[in-house]
Amino acid sequence: MTPSAGAPATLVMRQDQHPATIIDAFHKGSAFYVVARLNAHGTRYVFRGRPGGKWVEVIENPATGRYRMLHGGVGLRLDQAETAPPGRRHARSL
Repeated sequence: MTPSAGAPATLVMRQDQHPATIIDAFHKGSAFYVVARLNAHGTRYVFRGRPGGKWVEVIENPATGRYRMLHGGVGLRLDQAETAPPGRRHARSL
């Protein structure tokens, strides 16, 4: 599946999930990227497609124009734009 501008998505931030919209999709070299935004004036997040349908957040190096993976960044799910309740807390082992 190839996402396109206007497609719904969900940004996964730790335990929170936020509805978002894909605002751009492009190829750079052999990689495919999408840009998602929380709302009309929200922060933009860039993701690179990985094998198996996984998306990883990337940032651009302004000096070289290359993208690099951002470890511990925001996650992306496509075809969904809904807010889910926060994750469950795990009970401590005694």
